[in-house]
Amino acid sequence: MLSSLYTREFALLIPWMTRTRSTNNWVEEAKLISQLAEVEGINYQLFKQAYSASLDVNKFLDQYEMVKLLKGPYDAEGACVIVKAGPEGLNAEKWAEDLLNMYIKWAKKLGYKSRLVEKHPSVTGYGGTQMVTIEFEFEHAYGYLSGERGIHHMINSRNGSVAVQYEVSN
Repeated sequence: MLSSLYTREFALLIPWMTRTRSTNNWVEEAKLISQLAEVEGINYQLFKQAYSASLDVNKFLDQYEMVKLLKGPYDAEGACVIVKAGPEGLNAEKWAEDLLNMYIKWAKKLGYKSRLVEKHPSVTGYGGTQMVTIEFEFEHAYGYLSGERGIHHMINSRNGSVAVQYEVSN
């Protein structure tokens, strides 16, 4: 039991070790480009390249810091997010639809894989949704999304509940 836990922890660290090597290359590249820019005078293209390389390093370090915090037993798994409209009728159904769109756009912006599993549209016919299930498949999806669990309010007129369930890996 304990050895399988350590094996799993080690397996989760391997991709981060590989990314760390890439980060070292990015840092060296940024240093080299900055030095070249100083030698050649002000070359804005070289400064842009150095800036881009430093952004890549910052993005990696931010992700690494977040993953270090995700130590729960299911944090490394995929996730299913279930959004349900509150009891306020049409306003709540529109808010649930807005929540759906926010989660989908968030995943797309970060390059994460998401899939609409199930959607129960509004019975009023004016848009919105009663309930929707979204599946997320990326590293630490459950860890990232478990903080979304609860009631999401839009001022005082709308609310929707969000449930997050981990996916069982094969």
